[in-house]
Amino acid sequence: MISAGAVHVSLHGRTPKQKYEGYADKNVVFEAAKRFPGYISGSGDVFTVNDALDYLENGCVAVLLARGAIKDPFIVPSILQRLDYEIANRTLCDPSVKERIALFRTFAYNLREEAGENLALILIKRLVSGIFRGFNGVSTFRRNVGRAKKWDDFEAAIIDYSDHFERGQELW
Repeated sequence: MISAGAVHVSLHGRTPKQKYEGYADKNVVFEAAKRFPGYISGSGDVFTVNDALDYLENGCVAVLLARGAIKDPFIVPSILQRLDYEIANRTLCDPSVKERIALFRTFAYNLREEAGENLALILIKRLVSGIFRGFNGVSTFRRNVGRAKKWDDFEAAIIDYSDHFERGQELW
């Protein structure tokens, strides 16, 4: 590929037969990165900051996050911070629930404006679990967002959760 003129190649350490099962063979990607310095981006099983740094420390010029970014959208600023990049809003590395609600609401409304209501609902349903993962009392909120069939349902879910959060209550 490189001898044919490629200036960049992204490699995933999982075979097509594996699909989403098993583990990516990172060593295959690392070996390619060493053989072709400056050309290889790594992908596969990047779910933590250390996973991303592992690819970079083993010769990859970039890292593809894929499912890792869906599972934890805040991994991106966290990786950049560990790499000593300036993060204008450091709270993005580990935002509070209140900050996540505000970010999610803004993101959802911007997405609706760009993609339309139906596609926005589909996409926010995929992201809600990652954005709010690990917080007590948000399971009902995630479930309500997941059940939303129209924008009003989404608005009701986020308002309901915001109200409970503001009062310091967990959702039932």
